[in-house]
Amino acid sequence: MRQILPLFILLLAVYHTSAQNARGKMRDFSDSSVIADVLVTNITLKTKASSDRSGSFSIRANSFDTLIFSIAGYTQDTLLVDDDFFKQEIDIFIRRKATELKTVVVQADRYRQDSLEARERYNLIAADKEKVLMRNHGNGFGITLSPFTYLSKKEKDKRQLLKREKREEEAAYVNYRFSRSKVMQLTGLSGDSLQTFLIRYRPSYEFCKKASEEDITLHINASLKAFLRREEQEK
Repeated sequence: MRQILPLFILLLAVYHTSAQNARGKMRDFSDSSVIADVLVTNITLKTKASSDRSGSFSIRANSFDTLIFSIAGYTQDTLLVDDDFFKQEIDIFIRRKATELKTVVVQADRYRQDSLEARERYNLIAADKEKVLMRNHGNGFGITLSPFTYLSKKEKDKRQLLKREKREEEAAYVNYRFSRSKVMQLTGLSGDSLQTFLIRYRPSYEFCKKASEEDITLHINASLKAFLRREEQEK
């Protein structure tokens, strides 16, 4: 055990020092305008940064680190770092919060429908991309792939954009169903406790897509019991 501990500390130090600068630009989901003063938290490395007046931010990160974006008036969003962050400034879109209860009720089904329609659009675009890769032989038999099209930088960029849009849309939908305000109202948590709860018990997109409002409430209540038990044990 004495030999393993120094090795672990060394590996941890290497992990932190190997981090690179992940760069992005915060934008409003509705009109693509830039957003300043967005708090960017790398919960893996426990570091923070904020976006400047042009919406740009830079934060130390490794691939697959988890970043959380938060600012008053907007729904908190979560994103995994991929290699694109180290190559260029990535646009991060976050949604404004609804301000009136009536608007929230009206938009609940609309948001869910919009999200599902977005998924359908993504699937159709992905299907069209596959069609582009195939062309019929002159004799009418079989199909062949075009590696020149598939491997071109333009097509690679398109595929990366599709993947990123899919991740962002799914993360935004989870944030909507498992919102900070809803969790705060049902659990009574606030501050660091609320933040820890949101990260620790964040449901998956697949769960949120199928879950009713009652299912979400049950998930939050069950998670609260587990959270309180763990907090009590750690005292």
